[in-house]
Amino acid sequence: MSADIERILAEGSLEELGALLRGSRISAVKIAEWFLTRIEAENCGRFLNAVREVSPLALGHARVAAEELRLGLDRGPLHGIPVLLKDNILVPGMTATAGAKALAGFRPQGEATLAARLRRAGAVILGKTNMTEFADFVSDVMPSEFSGAGGVVRNPHGTAYGRGQGSSVGSAAAVAAGLAPYAIGSETQNSIQSPACHSSVVGLKPSVGRVSRAGMVPLVPSQDSPGPSRAASPTPAWCLRRSRDRTCAIPQRWRAVAFPPPRAWTASAWVSPAGCSPDGPSCSPPSNAACRSSPAQASASSIHATFPAPSS
Repeated sequence: MSADIERILAEGSLEELGALLRGSRISAVKIAEWFLTRIEAENCGRFLNAVREVSPLALGHARVAAEELRLGLDRGPLHGIPVLLKDNILVPGMTATAGAKALAGFRPQGEATLAARLRRAGAVILGKTNMTEFADFVSDVMPSEFSGAGGVVRNPHGTAYGRGQGSSVGSAAAVAAGLAPYAIGSETQNSIQSPACHSSVVGLKPSVGRVSRAGMVPLVPSQDSPGPSRAASPTPAWCLRRSRDRTCAIPQRWRAVAFPPPRAWTASAWVSPAGCSPDGPSCSPPSNAACRSSPAQASASSIHATFPAPSS
């Protein structure tokens, strides 16, 4: 891989990544493998703990995207580009804990509207990011970096995510560490912007109702809004234009989207090791299945994933 491609993968814009794909300089599979390898090295090796769970279907979706682009079926600027989602956004085949240990085993059957729209746009969902437990509505003293389900998220810049610094800490930390080109968080009043500020990345909270909250574990439904974080502007606003949904006011219910269940493979479906605590990085890589899995293992179990057909 050339130095120029490495630079774009590490710090380039989504437009530059798209140009690499459409110029056949790299495939969607190679991009996904590059970021999965980086997650293994940085999230596990440096104990950042920004990524809670890696999707067992990630490389399967990347293979589908690569084949579609090869055949000339271009779903748009996000086609083949990896993304990470906050752990309060429902995605079939992955847990949705909202940071709570009580929900550690919850695997939804339905899918958030935002996740479905991203997949229809060809985005490759790499996995889920850790978040403050129940969006920081548990304690007056709990630091933003902590959750019962995920443990402690470490700021890649070496500082702590202290009290009141926003619940989308995993999304901000993941983008700051280069674990994905962009990540989706959610905000009631400061949960995207504050961790983005403390992570030296750009975060955007869309106007409430601009992007659907259907299928997202809420804190305050009348104020919550999902939005993107990215290491450089204007990518967040650029992502917003592809994920907005003008039909969504405050959703009263949401419709499940049919999705094939993941195959019997769990090496990349992992949660933070039990050793995590707010006192320090006591996680041990050997106890973490994601640290031991490889892109090749993921590929062997996810090559039959398909995107849903665009809705009418």
